[in-house]
Amino acid sequence: MVRLAQGLCEYCRCPERYSSTTFSIEHITPRTKGGSDEASNLAFACQANKLNAADPIHVLVWDERQPRQKEAYENFLGNEIVERLKATTTDLEFRSVALDDAEQGLSAGNLEWADVIIWWGHVRQG
Repeated sequence: MVRLAQGLCEYCRCPERYSSTTFSIEHITPRTKGGSDEASNLAFACQANKLNAADPIHVLVWDERQPRQKEAYENFLGNEIVERLKATTTDLEFRSVALDDAEQGLSAGNLEWADVIIWWGHVRQG
C-alpha cells in the first residue's frame, strides 16, 4: 500500500516522511457498509485526513465504574454514554473500558484502536 501510494497520503498528498503523525491504511468504503479488504478499497492516509476517510472514528470511553454509579446507571456511566452515542451515529465506533479492567483499560490494543479517548470520572482523579 505504502509503495503503491509512493509514501504520500492518498487524500491530501502529504508525504509521510515529513509528517509528525502516523499514517495508516484506511478503507475507502467501510467494512460496515459492505467494503472489502481488497487493495482497491484501501487508501494510505495521514491522520489529518482520517476525518475525510470512510472508516468510522474509533472512540474509547474510559471511566471509573464506581459502585455508587449503579444507583443512577444500571450498567455504569461509561457504558450508558456508549449506548446513547451509538443510537445517534453510525460514523463513530465505540468501546467502553474502565480503570478496573486489565491495564486500567488502556491496553496497547485499545490505544492503537482509538482515535479519540474520552475520560469520565469523579472520585479517583483526586
